Amino acid sequence: MKAGLTIPFALDPLGHLVAARDLPKLAPGPFRCAACQSPVILKQGETRTWHFSHSPGSDCASGFETSLHLLAKQILLEHRHLRSPALICVDDSSLREDITVCEEHTIRWDVEGEAEKWMDSIRPDFVVDCGEQLLIVEVIVTHEVDAYKLAQLERLATPALAIDLSDVERDVTVDALTERIVETAAGKRWLFYPGWAEALAILDARLKEDEARLAEEEAEAAAAFAAERATVLARQAAARLKVERANELFRQAPDADKMEFLARKLTLAERDWPTVLGGSVRCASSVKARTRIWQADVFRKFIHGQRSLRSRPALTVDAVAAWLTQRYAVLPTASTSLRVAVRDFLCLLETHGYLRRKVSEEFEILKDALSVPGQTPRYVLHPAAAATRGLFWTRNYLDESKVSFAAEQSGVSLSLDAARRLIGNSSFASISRTEAEFAHSVSVAFQLPLEKAAEFLVAAGIFVRVC
Repeated sequence: MKAGLTIPFALDPLGHLVAARDLPKLAPGPFRCAACQSPVILKQGETRTWHFSHSPGSDCASGFETSLHLLAKQILLEHRHLRSPALICVDDSSLREDITVCEEHTIRWDVEGEAEKWMDSIRPDFVVDCGEQLLIVEVIVTHEVDAYKLAQLERLATPALAIDLSDVERDVTVDALTERIVETAAGKRWLFYPGWAEALAILDARLKEDEARLAEEEAEAAAAFAAERATVLARQAAARLKVERANELFRQAPDADKMEFLARKLTLAERDWPTVLGGSVRCASSVKARTRIWQADVFRKFIHGQRSLRSRPALTVDAVAAWLTQRYAVLPTASTSLRVAVRDFLCLLETHGYLRRKVSEEFEILKDALSVPGQTPRYVLHPAAAATRGLFWTRNYLDESKVSFAAEQSGVSLSLDAARRLIGNSSFASISRTEAEFAHSVSVAFQLPLEKAAEFLVAAGIFVRVC
């Protein structure tokens, strides 16, 4: 026996398991180990819990486990009832209720049970006739029930209960073990119970039903998506065809009709158009139309009335060139020269105050209506646009100290709360407003000249100057 391992139970002269702590002082014995059947010594000292011990030199290491197994069967033989656990088939595949095969309950019997009784080819630890049916009990201490015995239990179709005592401590008492085995469902599970297979079959049927329903729903969703996608594609195709037909009609129309169409859209008679439309640009011949016509068409499509729109099309060289390619059937071989013509035209509009360059090939609209030559334009360029020429949003992180310092350097009276509000407003404004609009609002709020407001915003790091 390994040093330090004590045995709380042993066989008395009559072959019954007894607990060392329950014996009287100097109980005569003899006592034997339940595992190796060799004599053991009753230890009843004053400091340690009373126990049994093998003689020196013994190599028995399973005395406790074997005695625990035997004691469990002895307890079952001495009682006429047993608390059993519930058996529930858990439905993890759906939101339906689980299937309860049996509730936790107490099983009672009137006749004495039997230990180690042969039943066909197996010998259960305990079996008892409960009246309507037999009950088989397997006690687990060190080894689980093997696959062969499980198969035989299922073949017998008799309720079979496992009591797992593998976690019982060596200092357990008989009373505590009896309480656990007889009165509680702790550590117990059904190895077989009538109705379990049927419950599993119900769960399997549910699973198949759920899978079929899911497959049907997925098929319906796929069909709906395909139909919606087909509708969208059809609409897109119809829209493309409509645009292509409109472009074709426009290309085939006489120049006079084109001019009439553009004048109506621009709300300005062709004779009143400014000279910027038809201005000289490089590679103008890449578009197979009069320069005045295609330039007016670009102004109509990308600039006219756009400042009042919440969502504006991108005004870039690439976007305009792509649209002209479709509108005027520009050949792919002319793509480079077309971009040159577009860039020159947008730069020409910039010099006349209609646009302002944001980055190399992207422009911002400053004025979205044509000015009549010799007349005051209906859309006068705001002085803020001039004050912010070459200024752009930095979109950098701003801190109060930098804004306050910039205010001090620029001679602007600015409180800490006002600096915080300015930082918050600039974060939102950089998305929704132009530099000119924001500079104008700062000029009004702090009663500053526009030029000084722009200077302050640059010093504060809100704007950056790009020469």
